[in-house]
Amino acid sequence: MRYISKSQKYLLLFLTGFLGLSFEILGLRLFTPYFGSSIVQTSIVIGIVLIFLSAGIYFSDKKENYEKNILRNFIILSFYLCLVLNQVTIFYVANLIKGINVYLGLFIISILILGPISFAISQFTPIFIHQWESERVGMILSLSTIGSFVGSVGTSLLLFYYFSVSHFLVLNFTILFLLIFLYDKKILFKLIPIFITGIILNLYGAKILIPIETGVANYEVTNNVHFKGFAVNGNKYSSVINYIDNKPGSTPKYVADNFLKHTKNRDILILGAAGFTTSYNYKQHNYTYVDLDPKLKDIVKKNFIDLVTGKYISSDARAFISTDKGLYDVIFNDVFEPKVIEPPLHLTTVKYAQQVKKRLKRSGVFIYNVAHAGSFGKSRLGLKLLNTFSEVFNFCYVVPIDSINLMFDNNGFRQTLIICNNVDNLKNSDISTDNKY
Repeated sequence: MRYISKSQKYLLLFLTGFLGLSFEILGLRLFTPYFGSSIVQTSIVIGIVLIFLSAGIYFSDKKENYEKNILRNFIILSFYLCLVLNQVTIFYVANLIKGINVYLGLFIISILILGPISFAISQFTPIFIHQWESERVGMILSLSTIGSFVGSVGTSLLLFYYFSVSHFLVLNFTILFLLIFLYDKKILFKLIPIFITGIILNLYGAKILIPIETGVANYEVTNNVHFKGFAVNGNKYSSVINYIDNKPGSTPKYVADNFLKHTKNRDILILGAAGFTTSYNYKQHNYTYVDLDPKLKDIVKKNFIDLVTGKYISSDARAFISTDKGLYDVIFNDVFEPKVIEPPLHLTTVKYAQQVKKRLKRSGVFIYNVAHAGSFGKSRLGLKLLNTFSEVFNFCYVVPIDSINLMFDNNGFRQTLIICNNVDNLKNSDISTDNKY
């Protein structure tokens, strides 16, 4: 068995723990544009990872040649982290299986891509325990767990705010490179071509397929003779500016024309910024946009529309609503999960509607964008949302948008606005009867 100093052992344990959770976070982010990011999707990915982790741990002590197993796992990790877990490979695999059910597709791609990585990385700690009998088991496990914590929290924070996915993957290559260097310098040189290919795939190949990416989402700007579109996570036309009338797509156009056009200096809150098109034509109001990506406003100004009216806050919509102290004349909820085209579950509850109502001024309006197949009357989600919001607001009604939004053309989805007025005295209003009009 090769000699490894105590400090090298500690670093190996920490870095293997770091990679174990970091690749899982990266996998979730890479799958989001193609399969969505709801609780169901997240549980599928975590479930697959745990199955392969348990299998790897189980088989880690089946052979006594621990050194050979570690080198084999380094090769597996090098291949998968450098050549498989990247934007290019996932783009093609996801498009290859896109015709099947979203959840089944995610199940398959998680097994194919995250499964082998989980299996390989799970064996390091058990093998180190067997190899380093002089070290306390508790010390080995605790260092690996600390590395996992830093990998999870660090990946989320650094990825979201400072790196793109591709750049963070290259950072993980570097960490893996260091791991192999610490354990066996000879094998490191044999793996250099894999590392170089991985860097090329992530820094150059991904740029061709995904022109704009951040730690939160993929973006693309499209142009044709009729309109300019801004795509978020594969939804081709999340925001549109029509060249014919220089107005946004049908949904923000309806909101702007009916609630913003003939007024001034109103306080408007828009949850789900996308291309910032709600304020495109009517800049006389005080707009607040809320979305997850801290880089979104700069991306839109650089690539889609030059002038973005209002302030932008990077936050989850529910978190913002629950902590904000401002009052608004209009709150427009325009948030969708990628791929499944449904609102996040935490934005569909009675409690959420109650929090929204507290942020509305007297006679304020809450507008909720719903996507559905077929008629609204046959949409289980749409009717459930209408019933939910009617529990909180005394007066809610629906407005079908007159055309199929280009964002949903491929899936046959239509959009309907649920509009609720913050008026408390409607239930006490006079009614007409046969005896009294």
